[in-house]
Amino acid sequence: MEKRKSWASAYLRNKFCAKFRTTSRCEAINNFIKMFICIHQSLLELVQNLEHALSDYRNNELVSQFKTLYGEPVLTTGLEALELSAANFYTREILGEVKNEI
Repeated sequence: MEKRKSWASAYLRNKFCAKFRTTSRCEAINNFIKMFICIHQSLLELVQNLEHALSDYRNNELVSQFKTLYGEPVLTTGLEALELSAANFYTREILGEVKNEI
């Protein structure tokens, strides 16, 4: 068990996860699914509700992705005027590089 923990830490050391761990993401998904299921459901109702939950989850992911690509950028450098003009001029990918340089 200890070897597995140290392997996972070494593998994930330089990965950006926005301070989320794998377990917290799984717990969030489980809580989301629990909103759609009930103990007194038939198997058909369970499957239909899980399909509805999956559809909502995918929709939320698409909305988040759209907002990331086309929404207003989050200004993080403290040099708002420079960062905002770069955001209006460059693509999101290049803007990330500009932010690193700032």
